[in-house]
Amino acid sequence: MELLILRIQVKVTGEPAYQGLVQVTLPPGMSLRTLPFACFVSTSTTVACELQNPLYETEETLEVMLQEEEEEEYTGLREIMGKKAESVDVEIELNANGAASQMLNVPLHLTYDVQLKLEGYGDVDYVYYDSNLTSPTVTPEVIFKVENTGVTRVSDTTLQLLVPLAYSPPSGEENVTFGIVTKALVSPEGGINLCRAGVPGTITGGVGEVVVGETSIPPEDMDLKVACGMAGVVCQQVVCTVGGLHLAPKVHLTLLYNLTMLIARYGPNTTVAINTWATLRNSFNSDLSTTLSTDTWVSLVPRGWVAPSPPPKEAPFWVYTVGVVVGVAVMVIIILVLIKIGFFRRKKLVKETTSNLANEDLEIIDSGDLPLADDVLEEEEHPLTNASESFINLRTFSDTDGSNGLSDEHVTTQDNAQ
Repeated sequence: MELLILRIQVKVTGEPAYQGLVQVTLPPGMSLRTLPFACFVSTSTTVACELQNPLYETEETLEVMLQEEEEEEYTGLREIMGKKAESVDVEIELNANGAASQMLNVPLHLTYDVQLKLEGYGDVDYVYYDSNLTSPTVTPEVIFKVENTGVTRVSDTTLQLLVPLAYSPPSGEENVTFGIVTKALVSPEGGINLCRAGVPGTITGGVGEVVVGETSIPPEDMDLKVACGMAGVVCQQVVCTVGGLHLAPKVHLTLLYNLTMLIARYGPNTTVAINTWATLRNSFNSDLSTTLSTDTWVSLVPRGWVAPSPPPKEAPFWVYTVGVVVGVAVMVIIILVLIKIGFFRRKKLVKETTSNLANEDLEIIDSGDLPLADDVLEEEEHPLTNASESFINLRTFSDTDGSNGLSDEHVTTQDNAQ
């Protein structure tokens, strides 16, 4: 039973408050344990507390004690809020004459008494065997880690394992053993940490209290998959008692697999995935009982085998949609910017200017302003005169002080030359 104490402090910072009332809305799964004399139950989920009347510029504290529901219809606050809930809100409302009402949500953080975690994995991703040997063997190791992150320590926890070790032919012949459990240890050692192996048997619905559930997805790149519960597969049960879960102890299983039978039946380069199942059952307290299950796969492959590269992942459709929308938006923005700076108008003006110049050239040709052939011949008959005139005109127009840049003497000399 969980107890929860709410301490509500009310303070006035001004004129005195009259007929003040505090209402507390209980979270689901909680009921009242004790109340102050000034409090009463207004509804099944609401508690009301009267304040001092009048309440002067002082502070008044109300203490309300809640507890988890004991009725059968409630399974506990954490189950109601969800296993992953981290907090629950308590609503508090304050009212008084002459003052506006105030609302306050108080988050209550939930700490789980027992929070067990079970994880399984192999010491390596792939175990390689030599297919050239007549009797190839491998010794993989499977590890299961148990941890309690809750505040309550658990001292009586049982981890039950199922390991495939043999094959039972449909003809009823003697079982063909292809594996054995050579070692089962718990680290750190000491205390009640102990493992014991049972008698191998065919697993159909479970051995003892162990029920084989749905295993995880086996490796897709393996030719043969072996798991407890499959037809003809014989498994051995290993039971380990584990304590000190706050230290995250580990159960190490060392296995010895002889692949002679499997290779003879399925080929010399057969790849095999073998599943090991684990169930954790905590029976320390019926209120804190927890059952977890997990499994792990051991992949046995011949030497020189290379794992195929995974297929490329295709992006979801919404990624392509977003890419198209973003591309169109960028193009629209670029066009708007070009319009704003007058890029298209400038190109139009250049085009119009070029067209106008071409029209002016045509007009000059049509008007006859170009020199005629006779004039050109006349100029060629007097080259010196034309050169002198050109020289005078050049000096005249290149002068910067407004004069023609030549004295009368220079002009006379040029005239005499003519």
